[in-house]
Amino acid sequence: MAGSGPDGAGQSRREARRPSTVLVPAVISGCVGLGLATTGFSLVGFGIATSCTDEYESPHGCDAMYHWMQVGRIGQLVLVLPLIAALVVGLAWPASRKVIAVSIWALAAVALAWFTFYMASAATTF
Repeated sequence: MAGSGPDGAGQSRREARRPSTVLVPAVISGCVGLGLATTGFSLVGFGIATSCTDEYESPHGCDAMYHWMQVGRIGQLVLVLPLIAALVVGLAWPASRKVIAVSIWALAAVALAWFTFYMASAATTF
């Protein structure tokens, strides 16, 4: 097999240790997390909030929904911290870059799962 080495199909040991091994997933994962915390929060949250205020016209009828959305947004932003830590570790120790890259991709999946969870929870409060 041309180009395959002990580090995986299509990657030589040298390619697996490039900084881009962790930089690319970190940028994509960071954009997913921050995008969901800002744009996703605004767009989906607006739809959920509109539905809630249409159903409840009392002053505090949608408080639980707003609390879920705020907790979710804060959690979404907190998920950026392990991403930064993984990026620093991945750049500092080239031997661990493949494992760190997989961890960073997993953080993107966790950010998406968290977004889905807290928005669904907010939607079910009314």
